[in-house]
Amino acid sequence: MSAQQLLKKKELKSMLKGFQTEINELKRNVRDENKQLRSMLKGFQTEINELKRKVSATTDMVLQFCRLGWIQYGTSCYLANSTKQKSWTSAKLECERYGSKLVEIENEAENNFLKNYLIQDKGRYWTGGNDRFREGRWVWASSGNVFRYSNWADGEPNNVRYIEDCMEIYMPKRAWADADCQKENKFICEHFSRS
Repeated sequence: MSAQQLLKKKELKSMLKGFQTEINELKRNVRDENKQLRSMLKGFQTEINELKRKVSATTDMVLQFCRLGWIQYGTSCYLANSTKQKSWTSAKLECERYGSKLVEIENEAENNFLKNYLIQDKGRYWTGGNDRFREGRWVWASSGNVFRYSNWADGEPNNVRYIEDCMEIYMPKRAWADADCQKENKFICEHFSRS
């Protein structure tokens, strides 16, 4: 091998060693940057989770409130339409226009809340209760659920003249009665808090 070839070989080895050093340096930089990015990503993920938790907590607080004019009890909001009187079907449609339903009374506590809410009133209020599709099988209009709780007045439901298929709260007795669905009553709408 000539001196020139040896010099060339030495130069190439030196260049190769330089490239190898550069490659190793680049690998180290990439590893360091990758480690730094992972650390940043973990930090961002922690921040995102904390923000999600705060948003969830804030949303839960917001969901606790009812629309203006509505009264909250439990997870529902109620509006007693005490100035309007409508047939049961018209009352149901009116509640739906509010994004709600005719009230569905699920238990004694809710029933007592409604009685206290309406304590000053001596009128009659439509609820979502009805047996329009099968006599004697009382269901809630919106959910279709059969009554699990009831508070019928003595002698009710009595289906006078075989036309009483809708349920009203009769405030003087503070109990439930069946009534002609065409009769005009006040009515109570219900929706879940901020539904």
